[in-house]
Amino acid sequence: MSQGIDIFQTGRSLDFIIAAVNDGAAFGGTTGKQTLVIANKASVVLFNPVASGKTLHLFGLQVMSDTGGIFLSVATITADPAFTVVASINKHRGSGQGAVGLLENNANDATAAPSAANTTDTLLTQANAEFPYFGSDLVGTKLVAGTGIRIYVPAQAGAVNYAVNMDWVEY
Repeated sequence: MSQGIDIFQTGRSLDFIIAAVNDGAAFGGTTGKQTLVIANKASVVLFNPVASGKTLHLFGLQVMSDTGGIFLSVATITADPAFTVVASINKHRGSGQGAVGLLENNANDATAAPSAANTTDTLLTQANAEFPYFGSDLVGTKLVAGTGIRIYVPAQAGAVNYAVNMDWVEY
């Protein structure tokens, strides 16, 4: 294969991602539909455990919401918040290799929002639409062992349904 075009703007080519899928080293997961009730906050985390011995490279991120105009804060974290782990799926359906990366969700997060100094990205939801963040600086994030990203959903005036999907490579 050729070196390929960097369609994800991640520093990694499509050929790299295809090779990772073929090698059983590409994973994905979704929170599924979650309901954020009035005054609650939520967080979705992708964390690379300290003892993983691997690097994670985020290549896909989709956020869905039934409410538009919600600004989601994204922060880098260095400790696993130990939220509910979401099942990860190997993109090579025939592979038995499990993910070391932990995709976690907390639809009733009592922790504070990331401070402005720790916020690395801001994402905006669109009502009743899947929004892929291929052009976001977040897509292409490299997570070395002991680091992760946290997507924070702030409290809203009414109930909100949301879902977050993430895809990553482990090497």
